[in-house]
Amino acid sequence: MGKCDIFNLSSTNRLLRWLTPRPGCIRVFIDTAFKNNRGAADMVVQNNASQILRLAAQCFKADSPLEAELLALKFGVESCAALNWTNFVFFSDSLKVVNSIASSSCPVWSLLHLSLCICIMSSRLNYSVVWIPRTLNRSTYALASRAFRHNRLGIFAWWEVTPYVKTNLLE
Repeated sequence: MGKCDIFNLSSTNRLLRWLTPRPGCIRVFIDTAFKNNRGAADMVVQNNASQILRLAAQCFKADSPLEAELLALKFGVESCAALNWTNFVFFSDSLKVVNSIASSSCPVWSLLHLSLCICIMSSRLNYSVVWIPRTLNRSTYALASRAFRHNRLGIFAWWEVTPYVKTNLLE
């Protein structure tokens, strides 16, 4: 049985501890770009040595920014499960999503199924969901915005990523 831990990193000490996870733990930064009922979810995956393991995006229809953020987390969980990764930490700048998963509820009843679906997937995985400030998620947002503008989905190769995104990834 897996578990899903939720953390709100309001202090610098806790933030530094999570940004340098234990060996074998994978960091997954997720974010979304949303406009006019369209969204693009993105994930930037790094190992504990900060090497990029995967850059991926998915485009979808969403009715609200909260739905888009929940779909981004679902995309991340499903992607990690498909790759047989079982020990990972998600970093999101959406406090509503982090709180929704923490309480197994949702402030919008029509999106409760998404929150519960994400929590149910934790039964076979070991992951944490951590809130981080938007300033620490710039590279992920830049990649999501690029995917949104170009309606791009799938896995990105390094040569497809603009210099701005690369610079933010390596900071």
